[in-house]
Amino acid sequence: ELAVRILMDTGVNRKSAVITVGIIGFLSGMPSAISMDFLTNQDWVWGIGLLVGGFFVVLAALKYGAARFRQELINGRGNDINLGKWYDWVIKYVIPVEFGGLIIWWFYQSAAIYDPEAWWNPFRVFSLGTCFFQWGVLLSLLVVLNRWLGQKTLGTQMMDQNGP
Repeated sequence: ELAVRILMDTGVNRKSAVITVGIIGFLSGMPSAISMDFLTNQDWVWGIGLLVGGFFVVLAALKYGAARFRQELINGRGNDINLGKWYDWVIKYVIPVEFGGLIIWWFYQSAAIYDPEAWWNPFRVFSLGTCFFQWGVLLSLLVVLNRWLGQKTLGTQMMDQNGP
């Protein structure tokens, strides 16, 4: 329903949005119906992707300021449990070291143990190449969709303000 609503917000009628989301959902499920290696690969790629995504959150917190992040966003109004200054130290030092160790370990596993002959092949189940390829495809797709949705939404908002 969320995907349908997003398409409707860009001006697509409900019936077309439901059909579009249904077709995309069906097509997205096909690879896993054809081969279980697909699900194994997706677990590998997006499991490591969660580490990378979490690290981006840490980078954003550091750019915002670790103490300010803790005080304003975590210990903010309505919070039942307030974190102490130790959290700043964890964000600045512990998590980056943990991330570095984990990402090096997973990349080592891929290059030296799982598939040493083809660790940069983007079509292997446990290769580094498949991680970077899929992350790049998704990032590119999200940038394009973000621009498209932004233009559609801006155009719809301008029409709402100015009338038909």
